[in-house]
Amino acid sequence: VNANLARVAAADAGDISDLLSLLGERSPGAYRVLVAERDQYLLWSARDSKAAREVDSVLAVVGAGHLPGIREYFDYPGKGRWTREELITVGNQRFRRKKKRKKEAVPS
Repeated sequence: VNANLARVAAADAGDISDLLSLLGERSPGAYRVLVAERDQYLLWSARDSKAAREVDSVLAVVGAGHLPGIREYFDYPGKGRWTREELITVGNQRFRRKKKRKKEAVPS
């Protein structure tokens, strides 16, 4: 049973990695917001929980797509690209869509 679970988990991880790579190629902005920034935020949240509760360990349940990024930030804490304030600010400019210009009617 364990061997089968390991095989399925490895296959799923490969599929997720492929999907995330495709998202990064086709929509770098969406990838940044939905994956990269979230990875860093999730790690900070888990660390804050540990410090706030003065415990030895914290269990964080995250989606499989976030695990590689969280591990990377955990192993290299200085790699974080965003400040905590940038990640928790709602309505920050980087989340707003650019307004499309209205096309002017061309006289016939």
